[in-house]
Amino acid sequence: MKKNNRLLITDYLPRLTRVKAGRLPSPGFTLTEVLLAAIISSFFLIIVANIFTRIIQDTQRIITLTNLQKTSDQILLNITQEGRWAKEINTVSFPSNEITFKNTILSQDQLITYQQTGNNLIKITDVNPGTSNDITENLNPSSIKVNTFTVINRSVYLTAPSLEIRLDISDKSGKYYYSNSTAITPRNRFPGAI
Repeated sequence: MKKNNRLLITDYLPRLTRVKAGRLPSPGFTLTEVLLAAIISSFFLIIVANIFTRIIQDTQRIITLTNLQKTSDQILLNITQEGRWAKEINTVSFPSNEITFKNTILSQDQLITYQQTGNNLIKITDVNPGTSNDITENLNPSSIKVNTFTVINRSVYLTAPSLEIRLDISDKSGKYYYSNSTAITPRNRFPGAI
């Protein structure tokens, strides 16, 4: 028998797997490699899922806070506009959770009252004072509750009549809060108005 002196390329490569007699190495993955890949993939998927969940939660929080801010701004804008053009401003006492503006529209008196009732802020428009033709309107949507509505007399510190209105609102769950305030100085600066 003659010995074959030809060298094969496989003679120069190290053996990575054990070869059983008469068999070539399998081209697949070992169980250890598959388990390691599954663990790394699962960690990656958990991280991606947490990031995605956090983005959704932050988006919901931003939407809720934006709605609270818009609602508060709109309510205070309405009250401020009514107060600036009021002929008279009345409150029960200071601080108060109710304020009434008296306006004259087309030579007819009109009383507009803003008051906190429970978790709602209500606007009552009395077109004909002395009659029962009041128009009641809830100013906050059902998804938002009014925690505090406070009217404070700032005239003590200023020479002109002035009021400060503070509004604290939250979502129904009570998880998110928003506070806002505005000042009302009537354009018709009348003595003893407040």
